[in-house]
Amino acid sequence: ILVFLLIQIGVYPPSVSIAAGEGVVAEARTYDLFLGVAVMIRQLGVTLVNRLCGVFEEPGFVGTMGVFFLLGDKMTLKKWQNVVILIACAFTFSLAFVLLLLSGILLRLVGNLKNKTTFLLSIILIFALIVGYFVFMSLPLDENTMLGELQARMEITDEGLAGDNRFGSSEWAVDAYEDFLKRDWKTRLFGYGQDPRLIPGTEISIWMFVH
Repeated sequence: ILVFLLIQIGVYPPSVSIAAGEGVVAEARTYDLFLGVAVMIRQLGVTLVNRLCGVFEEPGFVGTMGVFFLLGDKMTLKKWQNVVILIACAFTFSLAFVLLLLSGILLRLVGNLKNKTTFLLSIILIFALIVGYFVFMSLPLDENTMLGELQARMEITDEGLAGDNRFGSSEWAVDAYEDFLKRDWKTRLFGYGQDPRLIPGTEISIWMFVH
């Protein structure tokens, strides 16, 4: 978190650029490793967007793992560890993190509907989410901005949420995953190694456990 905050204010610790796969480069993504902390740098129009990756290559992996830790601990923010996790997840700018967090909070409220206050909060939250979604989706946003890209990913299509592109919607990803399952037990247990881009069909190592 400290490294990420330093980058945001223009203070750059010593870093090493990490080579990305062809597909990642095509999407104008690069990675820099600052003191062991990976940061994805995304080019959106004329804007550079930094997303915290931690020790992983995909910021959404940090956000998804983090939100499960938080929900598993009942979102107890009295613990400083959970506050750290929440801040780190927020810096990933992960759509999965936001959706899972809201879903978890809503489920906790719904699970305690016997309390009138909780019931009222649940109704307000559901109403606010529905109204907020339609208001946000109606805004004329440029896709080359962070909010514009978020809006595009939140569009509901015939195949579901447009931003849900991690599994099933990308043939290369499914092929790479199926190929991974055919590897020897050491590879399935420990992954391909440092540079899975050298393996045919895995030029974008989006499956973090494969990496």
